[in-house]
Amino acid sequence: MNKNIRLFAIAAGIIILIIVIAVLGKIGGKGQREITSKQTPHRQQTQQASNPQTWPALWGPPSQQCEKKKSSFSTSPIAPEDITVVAPMGELAQGHVVPGEHIGINYTPNPSTNGVNVFAPADGHIAMVERHQYVSEGGSSSKLRNYHVYIVHSCSLFTGFVHVTNLAPEILAANAELKAIDQGTVDSSSKNVWPNVAVKAGQVIGTANGFGLLGMVTVDLDKKISGYINPANYKDEGWRLNSVAPFDYFPETLKQQLFEKNARKAEPRGGKFDLDIDGKLVGSWFETGSGGIRGSGSGLKRCGNFPCPAQDGQVALVYDYVDPLQLRVSIGHNWGLAEETPYGVKGNAPDFKDVGTQSNLVKYELVTLLNKNKENGLNQEHAVYTQSDDKNVIGTALVQLTGNRQIKAELFPGKSASQVTEFSSAARTYER
Repeated sequence: MNKNIRLFAIAAGIIILIIVIAVLGKIGGKGQREITSKQTPHRQQTQQASNPQTWPALWGPPSQQCEKKKSSFSTSPIAPEDITVVAPMGELAQGHVVPGEHIGINYTPNPSTNGVNVFAPADGHIAMVERHQYVSEGGSSSKLRNYHVYIVHSCSLFTGFVHVTNLAPEILAANAELKAIDQGTVDSSSKNVWPNVAVKAGQVIGTANGFGLLGMVTVDLDKKISGYINPANYKDEGWRLNSVAPFDYFPETLKQQLFEKNARKAEPRGGKFDLDIDGKLVGSWFETGSGGIRGSGSGLKRCGNFPCPAQDGQVALVYDYVDPLQLRVSIGHNWGLAEETPYGVKGNAPDFKDVGTQSNLVKYELVTLLNKNKENGLNQEHAVYTQSDDKNVIGTALVQLTGNRQIKAELFPGKSASQVTEFSSAARTYER
């Protein structure tokens, strides 16, 4: 009997001890969670703000250092007095077949200097730097580089700069990998570094020379464009869905200074690159199966033993980015036309937005573009201001909207509209 009592007492004691430990553990765990929560509220906040589904890929992995705040810019990336002209969003060019989501800040290259300073427009950190191949030309120094620099300003605001030709010494000194790629060489493939270097508004991050152009992309995750019919076509450049013109992020005085340099006088002054209208020709198109903006689909055509460049499967039927009253045809595939894309349209009609599924096959006589820089007070080779030259027809495009989101198209180099009546077997289909 006494033995049983002793065993019972021991068992009871063990049970009580377990209960006490459990209770204390629960209290301690709660206290620890409260302490952790109080110690790292910013981390929890940025985790929610840094949603990997929306965080733009070029700016590295979602950051735990970003601040969830409403950010703006205080400094122009290039001093206004060094800017010759600002080109709005929507540029078309060889290699940029669909309208660009960036602006272009133009300056005058000077081989005898280091070029113009490039400033951080706001506080933030450099999340990613790409060094691309560049062959100096026009007397420029062989020491020029071709950097793309991507800065995180907050959990929702980002900027990227293309054609920074030298990084500032203090930026290079802050990261050994950056210094190494600056001293090394690059082939046709770019080299990337994620340096996580803090910068302050107005700090010189580098210089620009040689190119005559600094590209600037601005991404605001609190804004979303509405002019892409099928956003899935842009999954490989997802930041496009949140790309905006930067002008409204500057203080009013600086905004007006930049507007004075802005080539585009029509609204929206910052330009527009998402121009799709469902059931109409206007907008950007991708060859069926090509996989959208980066050509990541299995249906992209072959160029010899390799898949063709993504641009080969792209077509844009849009408007001039400076003068939106002018029609522009931009085509990635080489159909044998005498000039490079983009092209004007003889007679500037019919308007792409007026051609729908009820329309018959449409003929567009393609013409070259005249460089009108000098007439607009701009002394540079790269054409910002252009005008269709109706006297120089270089071919005819046949286009038909075969469904709300599908077209058939073919180009006939060297032929006028009267010489073309129907599609051949070389016609291609595009979708969105």
